[in-house]
Amino acid sequence: MRIRTKLAAITGAAAIVGLFALSTLAWTNAQLSRSAAELALIQELIETQFERAALREEYFLYHEERPREQWMQHTEHMTAALERANTVLGAPDQQDLLRRIRPSLEKTKVLFARLLETHEMTSRGSLDAAQGAVIEGLLRSQLILDAQQLAVQIFKLQAITNRERAARYSRSQALILTSFLALTGFALATLALVARSIVAPLRRLEQGIEVISTGDLAHRIGLVSNDEIGDVGRAFDAMTERLRSITVSRDELTKEVIKRREVEAALHKANEDLESSNKDLEQFAYVASHDLQEPLRMVASFTQLLAQRYEGQLDEKGRKYINYAVDGAVRMKRLIDDLLTYSRIASRAMPLQTIDANAVLEAALKNLAAAIEESRASITAGKLPTVRADAAQLTLVFQNLIGNAIKFRGPEEPRVHVAVADRAGEWIFSIRDNGIGIKPEHADRIFVIFQRLHTREEYPGTGIGLALCKQVVERHGGRIWVESEPGKGSTFFFSMPQ
Repeated sequence: MRIRTKLAAITGAAAIVGLFALSTLAWTNAQLSRSAAELALIQELIETQFERAALREEYFLYHEERPREQWMQHTEHMTAALERANTVLGAPDQQDLLRRIRPSLEKTKVLFARLLETHEMTSRGSLDAAQGAVIEGLLRSQLILDAQQLAVQIFKLQAITNRERAARYSRSQALILTSFLALTGFALATLALVARSIVAPLRRLEQGIEVISTGDLAHRIGLVSNDEIGDVGRAFDAMTERLRSITVSRDELTKEVIKRREVEAALHKANEDLESSNKDLEQFAYVASHDLQEPLRMVASFTQLLAQRYEGQLDEKGRKYINYAVDGAVRMKRLIDDLLTYSRIASRAMPLQTIDANAVLEAALKNLAAAIEESRASITAGKLPTVRADAAQLTLVFQNLIGNAIKFRGPEEPRVHVAVADRAGEWIFSIRDNGIGIKPEHADRIFVIFQRLHTREEYPGTGIGLALCKQVVERHGGRIWVESEPGKGSTFFFSMPQ
């Protein structure tokens, strides 16, 4: 699993756990708020009941209007509180007690009203004083008993509410504990996952890099995970394998240079400089153009002077040896010139510009005019597009490919056709000929520098032309390939981005 997928999964799980924890806290807060509201309402009922009892006793003693009015106001307030309790207190036991408390409260109101009426009748003389005193005493006793019963019911309601509050508190504690355990478990699982799938592989990668940095190119990190760290580990393993191969190749090249130094005394200084310097391609081009060409010119010149000076004294074998030496020097100079051209593809390239490929092809044909006239070649072309390219380098590609078509011709007069096709955002150029063709197994080999399929006696050249074409095309972001059959001609293709 990729690290970004793991992180997405961890983020999703964290969101779920977080939502659960927030929901738990919200539910707990709602339950505690509800319990607080219930307790406040019960406390309000208890305080109102006690105040009614005190006002009732005060009225019994003094029969004043103030305690009577306040008792009735508190009774109305208690009635309103019971109405609110009916919506706040939702437990079955609480609702059952509320259904009994409301009649009890109404009963005390009725008794208090009868008590007031009896006292009024006695005061006006409508009722005998002794009889009125007896009735008031009975009503007072009944009112006190009912008020006590109402108080007992309110206290029971308080006990039930306290029990409900305790139950809610227990449930809230359980949910909070569950949330805490879930968060703790998630955190531990996340840490374990990170340690196993990220920290440990990173540590292994770090240790492997430390070993490789000491020069042990045979060491392999060996990460098998399919995530980004595994990709990095496999990339390091591939890199060390390439470095090891390069090191082996470099050692073999060093041995070959030493051997050539012993055999080729004329190239001793140049090879020694090349082996010890490790300079880039531009430095090599400088060395090749200055330190190698001048000795070759001297070898060719002095060999020709030697042939002129001792012309009458040399036999046929001596003249042949001198011709070999001159021809070798000339071929070495041509090889160096081709190498310089190859090395300058990148180092001395011009910026890419919008150019007309038709004009580029025309310039290449002008450069090949002598070869075209000598071979009586027929060159045709379709309409070519406008491309972004280095005009000089693209000219070199057309010149090499058309020149090869003329060079490797068959018994018939050369016929070459240049065309282009538009395919998926690329221009596919093609150069088709009727030459000798190429075997399919050599289709890739011919683009490697110095690879030749024929001897120099059969076809002259250094074997660098197609390698040069490949480098130019790849520099322009394209690719080059060939389709051919021996005896039936070849078609070279190269692509360029539109």
